Amino acid sequence: MFTSVFVGLTGQRFGRLVVVGRAENGKHKHSRWLCRCDCGREKIVLGKHLRSGATQSCGCLSKEKTAERNRAKAINLIGQRFGRLIVVDQEGRWCHVRCDCVTKRTLYRLHS
Repeated sequence: MFTSVFVGLTGQRFGRLVVVGRAENGKHKHSRWLCRCDCGREKIVLGKHLRSGATQSCGCLSKEKTAERNRAKAINLIGQRFGRLIVVDQEGRWCHVRCDCVTKRTLYRLHS
């Protein structure tokens, strides 16, 4: 016979999430918890995902890690020439370029 054990998680921290209180059970009767992330957003998470470490934030951690990886992959193109265009400044995947025939700077998006 299976007996469930209720584990109170209110007030505990799991990564960036702090458990605020209990939420309604999911459709499969798994316990769900209302959590507040360090970034301020709230998210309802399964208790087993909190305890296993599968969920550590509202999603902001994943976004930050992705942005960090993309910055690490960025190629410095400043000073490189592409036909009549020369890259004079770069912001992520956007470049400010200057044409040989015109002194005006224009913004172009790089393709990955």
